[in-house]
Formats: sequence, C-alpha cells, structure tokens
Amino acid sequence: IALKEGESDAATVYYRYKIKPHEILSEYDYSIWISPQIMIIGELERFCRIYGEGYSLVGFPAYVQDNLYDAVHTTLNADDENIELRRTLFHYREEGFPEHYGLINTNLLFRNHSDEEVSKVMDIWWEEAKRCSQLREFGFSYAAWKQNLKFALCDLFAEWNPYIKNMELDLDIGE
Repeated sequence: IALKEGESDAATVYYRYKIKPHEILSEYDYSIWISPQIMIIGELERFCRIYGEGYSLVGFPAYVQDNLYDAVHTTLNADDENIELRRTLFHYREEGFPEHYGLINTNLLFRNHSDEEVSKVMDIWWEEAKRCSQLREFGFSYAAWKQNLKFALCDLFAEWNPYIKNMELDLDIGE
C-alpha cells in the first residue's frame, strides 16, 4: 500500500483504507471492512440481508465500553498527541457529545458508498483520526453523532458468530 502525501506510516494507510473506502473504492457501491485478525466463516451476503436491511452502515457494538471519554486514555504526559486528545475531548464535551452514546467494534463494517451521509461520517471520522491516533478506533461514534447517522448494530458477539471469527481469540473452553 503506497503512502499518500502527508501520511508518515503504514498505520495511517491502514486506517485510510478502513475509514475512507468511499474514495478508495469509488467504483463500487458497497464495501466490507474486515480487520486482519477476522476470518470469514459464514455467508456475509446473508448477514447483510438479515442485519443491514434498510441501513447504509452495519457494525457491531463494542460490548466492553459505551463511553468514548472512558475508552480513550489520556496520560499526565505533555506530549503533543496527549495534548491534542485532551483538547479534542474537551471540544466534544462542549459540543454536547453524550458520555454514553455508544461505541462500535470496527473490526467489521459494511457500508453503502452511495449514501452521502455515510460518506460524510467517514470524512469526519478520518479528520478526527488524522488529528489524534487514539481516535482512529473511537472517532466513528463522534462522527455518527455529529451527523445524526442512523446505522444498524448487529446483536451477535462481534468476535465470534456464525459469520466471522476473531483468530486472535481462543474461546475454546476445552469441554
């Protein structure tokens, strides 16, 4: 994957592909982002029909946390990134972004590129991710709230279900 001007590392390129498929894959109507640790074990087309009916974006909820302010970690260090994160979180609070808005698990995302609202949310998320690397995973919630995007959240376990399996998790209990 080639770096674009202003991109300094492979992680930035990774997140550009994750967040901006509507630009990178503009010749396609839909895209599915699948993180490298996820293996497809079922029919994703069936998944989209069942869980995505009527929505332009489908994801999984983050079951561990629902609060962006708690999910990102600031430190007492005064490095540039930490200062930017603190400024950003303060700005979110000033705008009224709620504490328990919810977070999504971004290991698997289904998107309709022809939906301008979804593209707008991805653009906002990308700007947040560029500003602060800790918002690469968590910036979606703010962007969706900002644009009042309605999206579908699947009620299956995001790491292992009839459609996908996280290869980094060992859920076998040995029985």
